[in-house]
Amino acid sequence: MMNDTNYIEKNIKAIADYFRHGCKPGNTHKIGVETEFFVIDKQGNPITYAELEKVMKTQVKDKDTVVEEDGYFLGYYNKDFSVTLEPSAQLEISVMPQSSLARMEKILSEFNRMYGNALADIGYTMVNAGYHPTRKAEELSLIPKKRYEYMNDYFKGTGDRGYQMMRATASTQVAVDYSDEEDFVKKYRLACALVPVFSLLTENSPVYEKQPSQRFLTRSYVWQDVDSERCLIPDCTYSQDFGFDAYAEEIYGKPPILIKEGSTTIYTKNKTIREIYCDRQLAGAEIEHLLSMFFPDIRLKQYLEIRPGDSLPLELTLAYVALVREIFYNKTILENLSAYLKVSSKQEIEVAKNNLMEHGYEGTVYGIPVANVVDKIFALIENNGEYENKKYLKPLARLARKRIVPKQDKNMSKIKELVQEYRSIVEQDLAGHGSSAKEISNYIQNSTAKYHGRCVRTLYIPKLFTLNEVELFDGLIKTLYGIFYKVMDKYQKDAEYRKLFGFDERLEKLILRKPAYDCPLPIARIDIFLDEENGDFKFCEFNTDGSSAMNEDRELNNAIRLTKAYQEFAGRHTLTTFELFDSWVEEFLTIYATFKYKKDKPHVAIVDFMESATNEEFKIFAKAFEKKGISVEICEIRDLKYKEGILLSPTGKGIDAIYRRAVTSDIMKHFDEIQPFIQAVVDEKVCLIGDFRTQIVHNKVLYKILHDERTKAFLTEEENAYVKAHVPFTVSLEDGKFDYDEVISYKNNWIIKPEDSYGSKGVHAGVECNDVEWKVFVDECINQGYILQEFCMPYESENIDLVKDTDAPFRPYCNLTGLFVYNGKFKGCYSRISQSEIISTQYSEMALPTIVVCEKE
Repeated sequence: MMNDTNYIEKNIKAIADYFRHGCKPGNTHKIGVETEFFVIDKQGNPITYAELEKVMKTQVKDKDTVVEEDGYFLGYYNKDFSVTLEPSAQLEISVMPQSSLARMEKILSEFNRMYGNALADIGYTMVNAGYHPTRKAEELSLIPKKRYEYMNDYFKGTGDRGYQMMRATASTQVAVDYSDEEDFVKKYRLACALVPVFSLLTENSPVYEKQPSQRFLTRSYVWQDVDSERCLIPDCTYSQDFGFDAYAEEIYGKPPILIKEGSTTIYTKNKTIREIYCDRQLAGAEIEHLLSMFFPDIRLKQYLEIRPGDSLPLELTLAYVALVREIFYNKTILENLSAYLKVSSKQEIEVAKNNLMEHGYEGTVYGIPVANVVDKIFALIENNGEYENKKYLKPLARLARKRIVPKQDKNMSKIKELVQEYRSIVEQDLAGHGSSAKEISNYIQNSTAKYHGRCVRTLYIPKLFTLNEVELFDGLIKTLYGIFYKVMDKYQKDAEYRKLFGFDERLEKLILRKPAYDCPLPIARIDIFLDEENGDFKFCEFNTDGSSAMNEDRELNNAIRLTKAYQEFAGRHTLTTFELFDSWVEEFLTIYATFKYKKDKPHVAIVDFMESATNEEFKIFAKAFEKKGISVEICEIRDLKYKEGILLSPTGKGIDAIYRRAVTSDIMKHFDEIQPFIQAVVDEKVCLIGDFRTQIVHNKVLYKILHDERTKAFLTEEENAYVKAHVPFTVSLEDGKFDYDEVISYKNNWIIKPEDSYGSKGVHAGVECNDVEWKVFVDECINQGYILQEFCMPYESENIDLVKDTDAPFRPYCNLTGLFVYNGKFKGCYSRISQSEIISTQYSEMALPTIVVCEKE
């Protein structure tokens, strides 16, 4: 008898060979399409399976072959098309691959005419929409098909929106041929990169759960939380060995949910294909069925199935097919777009989707405004496309260009107007507001806004932003994270590139472990210098796991609400603040849910070296976890124990997940003291959020690496322009790596920072030194692990320190804005100011409560 290993190898090869048999000569390439309809009456009631079955049976002709399963009629097919039913009686037509769009149009038009008339006779109509236009998913029933019954049960354990996907979504899918494996890889990766763009171009989901959709790309949103094991972008897509074998191997290791044995449908639940077929050889029909049980954005069969499009009316369906046909069958366009959209990880694609969900045609993909991408695609087709495709494409091009609203320059001076209004309120009664400012001082002195016994200092006028700035922050984070993900992926894959970071071998080994969950950067605070006049900005610091100050913002907002000026200003405007605790717990649990050993109710530990900890803040986070029903402890990292595969807290409780506040530099400094923690993480006995790969971003050496030619090589032209515009020029402070005479002579242009530190420790700026001091600092820091960076002069705004002095004048302060990012999403701000150009605790740093004025312009 053949052993299991041989069956594994033979079955993976059988699947890969199945793909190879799909290769077709380029001159024979055709294109197919599937489109789905909702069927409803005038009151919006969905048609039942029984009613639709009767109509479908009246359309069957002698040439047609009927399809039945588990004793139920499910459709029919012929040489031109097939008609089938999706899970909740969505009506689907699949047009067999065609060489001519005119022929495809004829088939679809005839289908629409026949079924439109037949359904109208009983009071129903066919509707094209990506999401059900009249009903919530829970109000829709499944047709009597075992496949859908089993899928419905399975998806209950894999995500929150599987039931919506099955019952309430409808799509347009296009089938594309490939010539050989190389052609497949090129087309597959480009198709994946274009998924967000295709979703946007075909967006047709005005309603979601009986309400107007509050986002763009509604169908993509639903699919994001169905089942990460079989949806979205396959893990292997950007591996170095990606091809038929890699795709086959990935599929083979996952559960198919159900299999077919003759006419019987068998529910296999969580068993993988590897387990089910451990003792037998896969046959052709079995392979076809197994592939049909996986739903990535781009599905590989014996062709590529491009799946992200919403259900579209006939004219737009043909236009979408023409678009896909030109992109993938026109070598000039294929090569041009492949070079233009340099994507190297699935995370970048999800980031792009999320951006477009929020911003639509004003969003960005891979650092490029999506409007530019759409314009480029249409321009390439217009200049290089075939006449038939260009003719059919026009309705989609018109619709897209109608939706692309020219983005107006944001008038950042709105902030100045609001600050001036607030200032005028204060100036009208300085004595009264001086008395009111005591409310801030009294509150803070008795609050939790303390760090090692030191109370945070603040001023009387809060930091005011508008929705424009919120949009700006969200967009810049999305672009920045797309770059981060590419760098992190390159670090994992390229040993030579890793040398640029110079990490300790122990740390490198920890970073190179296989990720235990999906999110590369769970939490960060990205500090920027924002020019409030024009919206320009420069990055200051990328802080990851030790990111703090959420509680300072919370307490400062509590304090400012007590003042007379705030209360008058709030009476004139709609104001809001950022919630930074419950939102982190939500994202923490979302990330933890992708951990393969997740538990329903994990015991969470917040860990740090307590001499460095913001303990009061930890307590607020602990309460937020407890509010969600999650048990939590605050733990000294050195006091953790590891016994019999369980990481134990100092109280002896088993820890399932860690919110890490201990920064990596401290961890490496105390590496030998915290081996229980390290070993539990390495053994995957605890979920560490965030894991050590975040150090790739946290370490300041990244600033110089972003400007390195080896990084420029894999970033897009737009991303490199973004780095040049917003990441200060940075080099290592090493002998021979910088122009010593220039740095000494022009001290005000430079700042020195340690490569791996926090809290502004060891920072020296030329503007803060005389000539002698600056030369001493430069000389002392050469070859000592420091970077030399272009100095960015902070934006100045006027404020008044009535909290400290009731007779204080208005005076200028320098500004620094911290952007909290949870699970890749912008969540809020931490605003700091200083009388000095250096904004740090070593100098005159203070903090302001951040308030958003919500009126739309």
